[in-house]
Amino acid sequence: MQEEEKRLILVFESASAAFMAEEVLEAWNLDYKVVPVPKQVCLDCGFAIEIEAGIRDRVFDLLKNEKLLPKGETVAN
Repeated sequence: MQEEEKRLILVFESASAAFMAEEVLEAWNLDYKVVPVPKQVCLDCGFAIEIEAGIRDRVFDLLKNEKLLPKGETVAN
């Protein structure tokens, strides 16, 4: 059985920043999911972006160009 690739959750300053990041990833046709921010990361935050760990560097490069770098990241369960 093939092992599933590790996934990361990218946490942004606000829900609107997460949705702007979603637009960037959608434009580049990258695999992602919009997910609630895990409670262990932030109790009152809204949404985050979940990606495969293997595309992290590409995602960060694209988001950096748009000045949308996440404020943090964690491994998805």
